[in-house]
Amino acid sequence: MDEKKLKQLIFTQRPVPGQDFDLRISQQAQRLAGETQVMKKKISVLAIVVAVLLSLALFGAVAELLGLNLFELFGKHDQRLAELAPKAILNEVSPITIESPELGTTTAGINSAYYDGQSLVVAYAIKNGRYMEEFTPDKEQLAGMEKDNNPLMMAVSDPENEGILLKWNEAAAAGKPFGYMQVSITPSDHTRTRDGTDLSPDSSAHQSGPDGMEFTINDYESPLPEEAQNLDALNIEIGLFKLIQYRYFDGQQSYTGFESQKLEPMRATVWRTDADIRRFQGQGTFAGVPLKASVTASATSAQVTLKAIGAIFPALPEDAWYSVCLRDGNQTELRPLDGTSGGTDLIVFNFHGTGQAPDQLELQLRIDAESDVKLEQLNTEPVFITLVQE
Repeated sequence: MDEKKLKQLIFTQRPVPGQDFDLRISQQAQRLAGETQVMKKKISVLAIVVAVLLSLALFGAVAELLGLNLFELFGKHDQRLAELAPKAILNEVSPITIESPELGTTTAGINSAYYDGQSLVVAYAIKNGRYMEEFTPDKEQLAGMEKDNNPLMMAVSDPENEGILLKWNEAAAAGKPFGYMQVSITPSDHTRTRDGTDLSPDSSAHQSGPDGMEFTINDYESPLPEEAQNLDALNIEIGLFKLIQYRYFDGQQSYTGFESQKLEPMRATVWRTDADIRRFQGQGTFAGVPLKASVTASATSAQVTLKAIGAIFPALPEDAWYSVCLRDGNQTELRPLDGTSGGTDLIVFNFHGTGQAPDQLELQLRIDAESDVKLEQLNTEPVFITLVQE
């Protein structure tokens, strides 16, 4: 069997990662061959086999992350993300590996991301990021723990993998001593650019996968901070921490302790996609207040700004709020992310997009409230405003 056929056999029999991974493996084999030719030695087929197999062994978990487009995964239940998936492929994916005595090898990385100059959506994966075992503190460890006044019983979402929590609940109900230690590789709640600009998520979704995989996708507040807008590429990082939690119940009192270690962050360069950002204007009157509406909309998000003319939007009682319904030309309703209680001349509403930039938009402004809230003093009839694209 010649060298070409052997290399082909190896690549066809292994698990199939992405093309970027194949390219790196091929480049490594070619580099080894080139170095040996300079030394006037012919590289053996065995050397190439060893190089390839070692690379596959070392980077198997990395290949798993390279082969995923999490926008497609979450897009199975979210058409907007499914539409964005082809534009969310990163030019380079660089997962990191973390070694720890409790977990062994953990792999984490930003897998895919969408950036249009105004909005950002980021997806990342962590493999083998959680471990639990029974734990009984010695006297010195117990002295360093704090009394825990939280409810004893723990919620169990996955009994097969959270059997220790079931044992904890059983011990707490029976008044018997029991303890556990949980180790987790946990991402930060915030994302930062390389120059330190903080990007705050406004919503997140999570899914679990096979072999200890955990997937997360974050939508960020849109529009992004001015420093992060309209760049050719956005360099981002999401911090990672190793957290260890100890919980112990002595039969009467519960105790807890924590340890935290800062790790290397997940990083990615997200190039701006050639997205279409559209702007709309309209006018109307609500509750006797004339207003001007302006909307900035893209495939991933929309923001509605309502400006009262010569007045303010009446302040609403507790448990009541102004609400906007935004529909595109297909009568698809954009998902709202917030509301406001008024009392000012300017109110702003944010929405998730549909995955496509809208050609038409219709806006409805109304007041929503809990069932026991009285609003007789206000004219709460909804108003419809047809918006015109600029």
